[in-house]
Order: sequence, then C-alpha cells, then structure tokens
Amino acid sequence: MAYHALLYAHCHVPVHTVIILLRPEAAHSNMNGVIRYAPRPGRGSMEFSYEVVRLWERPADELLRADLSVTPLAVLGRLPENLSLEEGLTVIVQRLVERVTKEAPPDRAGKLVTEAFLLSGLRLPRDAAARIFQGVPAMQESDTYLAILEEGEEKGQEKATRASILAFGEERLGTADEPIKEQLSNVTGLDRLMRMVRRAAKAASWQEILDTP
Repeated sequence: MAYHALLYAHCHVPVHTVIILLRPEAAHSNMNGVIRYAPRPGRGSMEFSYEVVRLWERPADELLRADLSVTPLAVLGRLPENLSLEEGLTVIVQRLVERVTKEAPPDRAGKLVTEAFLLSGLRLPRDAAARIFQGVPAMQESDTYLAILEEGEEKGQEKATRASILAFGEERLGTADEPIKEQLSNVTGLDRLMRMVRRAAKAASWQEILDTP
C-alpha cells in the first residue's frame, strides 16, 4: 500500500499498482493513472498504469466491511451525512472498535485501534481525536496511545510555563518583542522552563532569561 508515493514492480507477470491517497492535499493534478518514461526521444520508452484510490471518496462503511487489516482506514473515509466531523468519526470509531474486538485477539485489536487513532490525526486535532478514543478499553493498554497522551500533557504544561515567563518578564522588563517571543517558543523541557520562571522574577534583561541553562 502506498500513501503518497507510487510503488511499482517490473516483472514478467501483470502487476496491478495502486496508490492510496489519505487526504485531498495529496491529490496532485499529475496523478492521472499513467506514468510514461522516455529517457531519449526516439530511443524507446516505458509506460506504467496505476489505480488511484481517494479514501475520502470511499464510504467509511465500505472500509469497515473490508478485510480486518483495512478497517483503520475507515476513519479517513466518507462519513455519514448530517453529522459534524467529530460526530461522524465517533460513530465510525465505535463501529470499528466493535468489529475488531469481536474478530481479533486482544493484542491485534489494540494495534488496529491504535492505527485508527493515529490516522484520525490527519483529520482532527490530537485533542479531539483523543476525546473520541477515550474510554476504549483497547487503547488503555496501548503504549503508543499512552505515550501520545503524555506528550500532549507535557506540551500543555510547557505552553503554560512559557506564558508565566512572559508575564513575569514583562512585569519587570516591559513587553517582549517578537524575536524574544520566538526564541522563547523554541525552548523545550519543562525543567529548564521552570528555571526560567525563577530567573524571570529577578533578571535584568530578556537575554538573561533566555540564557538560563
């Protein structure tokens, strides 16, 4: 399965090549189903044909009924009408979870649901995707899912700490200009940011705060 690149094979038996496009942004105008290659005009050429599958045009129900390994792609399919994006994905995820937990052993079910969660990030912000999958038993044992949630929580704490640094610094040093804000936005690591908060309470310049090790 190819996501954004064409995979093809040259052999002595017919090969059917398929490109699966995950979202509209990948649908370039030059994807017309044919690749022609002629290194030197008049010296021979090759031509390959391929099928383009645009997932957002395929009904999610159809993908849910496909082979079990295909079901995670349902979150990128065409959703039920008259529902918001989040509502439609919630319906599809519920049906996906119901099928994979019924037909797959627990470890594989967890992997399939985790794949669906990661793919849903192509359509929704991470926090919205997390709301949809929250409470799914298979996800509570997924190391990948839990790591993503922990990463999101840490980033939220870092963002709040940067806001505190700006508040303390502007109280003493005046409004921070855009270069200062940009440098601050690139600082990562909650421990260092907390040290910068303490430095901001007594620093004589913005650079002194930014130079906090």
